[in-house]
Amino acid sequence: MSETDNGRKESRRADPAAVPGGLPEGTGESGSILNKRRIAKGVAVFLFLSAAGLAALFLYTYTPQTLSALLNLKPLYLALTALLSLADMWLGGLRNHVFICAIRPKMSFWTSFRANLSNVFMGAVTPSQTGGSPAQMFVYYRGGLSVGEGASIIVINYLSTLIFFLTAALFAMTVIEARFAQPVILYMIRIAFVVFTSQLALFLLFLWKPHLVERVLRKVSGPLQRRLPLIGRWLGRMVEKLLSELDTFHDSCTLFLRQKPGIFLASLGLTIVLYVNKFTIAYLIMLGLGVGGSYADVLAIQALVLFILYFAPTPGGSGIAEIGNGALMAALIPAGLLPVFTALQRLFFLYVPAVTGSFIFLHELGRYARNGRKEEHE
Repeated sequence: MSETDNGRKESRRADPAAVPGGLPEGTGESGSILNKRRIAKGVAVFLFLSAAGLAALFLYTYTPQTLSALLNLKPLYLALTALLSLADMWLGGLRNHVFICAIRPKMSFWTSFRANLSNVFMGAVTPSQTGGSPAQMFVYYRGGLSVGEGASIIVINYLSTLIFFLTAALFAMTVIEARFAQPVILYMIRIAFVVFTSQLALFLLFLWKPHLVERVLRKVSGPLQRRLPLIGRWLGRMVEKLLSELDTFHDSCTLFLRQKPGIFLASLGLTIVLYVNKFTIAYLIMLGLGVGGSYADVLAIQALVLFILYFAPTPGGSGIAEIGNGALMAALIPAGLLPVFTALQRLFFLYVPAVTGSFIFLHELGRYARNGRKEEHE
């Protein structure tokens, strides 16, 4: 790499805005994604859209069977679902902690557990889940991890997630194509497959030819910035941010893929277990409602719901998740049971972890603010 390239790379890293998620010190600023006012606004939007989605589903599908379903829930399956929800929170923390054991072996699992649930909470109350990664980095930063180390965990886990998404898309395509004659669903899965494949290809290309990707991005963005001055500045910032994230990805892969490949394999394995556990929650709720069905069908449809949420612009996919989950699961569940199923699935899949994460993250944010005021006073 030339001295100019090195200078650009260091310049991007020196700029807090270029670091994925930003530096934790920015959490008190009004424009920060971790600002308390923005969090409160996100919580309000999340609650409103979630309630609206459930209400719309309830009004559209309500039958006398809906009320009886609540009264006849099987306690055993409900208890098993709660255990899987706890396992989901534990697995999320463990997926991060395998990296911590390699770079900061003295850091406790409790820090990784709190960081993961903070990610869940902030992902739920920010558009397109953009606040999840900064929240996770903030908790790790407060625990003694550097921003670069925190970013590397996020990047490598994201790579594992991309690989899982591709595998899940192929699985869902196979199952749904064989059993459901709904071309719209197949079309959505194919779009998701193309998007995830493109992202993975871009990351792998940068790992193999980093200079080539940087030159192409600059060559494409340069003329666009000159011809479209209204969006030129925004486009330039986006390109710099993308290049910074790719820099982080390259350095992280050098450490974890080449020097310690076993850690990445552990991350990939835990990612698979994590998401299968999430999907199994839906299957147990079905059984708790007295509805039989194919486990493979449930996994395929829940994978499709996950793809939809990946593109959802609302906080935590609120509104879209409730309606989309109900609409897609209608192929397996009677209409009258859909409101109860969807409410319980969202409760154990997101609401419980997000509420738990809210107590953890807001407590951490409050401690940070109090310490800042104390230091300023001294």
